[in-house]
Amino acid sequence: MRVWQDYFPNADIFGADIDRNILFQEGRIKTYYMDQLNPESIEEFWKKVDFNDFDIMIDDGLHTFDAGWSLLKNSIHKLNSNGTYIIEDVSPKDFVLFEKAFKRTDFKADFVTLDRPFIDSKNNSLIIVRK
Repeated sequence: MRVWQDYFPNADIFGADIDRNILFQEGRIKTYYMDQLNPESIEEFWKKVDFNDFDIMIDDGLHTFDAGWSLLKNSIHKLNSNGTYIIEDVSPKDFVLFEKAFKRTDFKADFVTLDRPFIDSKNNSLIIVRK
């Protein structure tokens, strides 16, 4: 969160986690509780954030298809029309599930596998989504 605050000097940074013990507010950073697998929890998070025009949204959460898809479908409405939604650390086996899910939407999704020596491929893949 602090890296994003430094990288985007004019941005407000909002984060969420299921571990209430790591939540904090500092400078332009505000973090909140959220269970990524629970649509009601995601909805409660958005009520607290009350912002509707994100340029960038990054899911660096549970790293499972169910969690990633749940957060995306319950949050993508907050992304502005030119925004980018990124799902990090997607496993190769979940690429297939995401591909099938995206076929049922109008979103443009790019699947990216990064090749880095000595790093397990399950930690190198991402999906970049645009409306």
